Amino acid sequence: MTHETVALIVAGGISARVGHVVPKPYIKVGGRAILDLILSEFLSHPLIDRVKVVIHRDHSPFYKEVIDAIRPMDILFDKLLEPAYGGEYRQDSVLNGLISLSDSCPRKVLIHDGCRPFVDREIISDVVHELDRGAQAVDVGISIPDTIKRRGDVDVEVLDRSRLYATQTPQGFDFRTIIALHQAMSNGRHFTDDISLCIESGVGVMVIDGSRYNIKITEREDLVYAEYLLGKVPQKG
Repeated sequence: MTHETVALIVAGGISARVGHVVPKPYIKVGGRAILDLILSEFLSHPLIDRVKVVIHRDHSPFYKEVIDAIRPMDILFDKLLEPAYGGEYRQDSVLNGLISLSDSCPRKVLIHDGCRPFVDREIISDVVHELDRGAQAVDVGISIPDTIKRRGDVDVEVLDRSRLYATQTPQGFDFRTIIALHQAMSNGRHFTDDISLCIESGVGVMVIDGSRYNIKITEREDLVYAEYLLGKVPQKG
């Protein structure tokens, strides 16, 4: 069965830098797991046909706990596909997820970090709309308010921040394009996000505005900030 637009949530990360016993996607913010907050937003979005999560094989009990909690409450639960299992690196996990979607071959795929709990529906809509307009790859970014410098061996260079932005997710892609790039790049080279593969291969990238709320949980301090943001960002579910 072909699905027009699929969201692929990459949630195979561990909590090394956060310093938490529970893996990052399953840490609770305001009483809800990060993955729960993410799934609620994507499952309820009218432009997303299906959602698939890539998980660490050892984290299946954590994933089941999240799914069992949201199953009776979300009438759109049937949009959620069976999970795929990740690999050693993020890039491997994304490729595994894309391969698991090959049979249904969606036209568009949105790839989202499993540790960004506050993605909003406007960003999701904007990414999908740009893909509908013909973009092969859509990046999400926010401007950088700080002065940015590059430190050299003997001097310091001030960079033009007006031409720089910080990348967020979900990043959107033509499915056939991004799976082909991942398969071609599965040669030991590692990229920190999927747009980087497009840039490396000369695929044109459209950039849309992200949100200051769309933070990535990386350090312990991010959890404190996430708790603060939870009361300010409207959430589904």
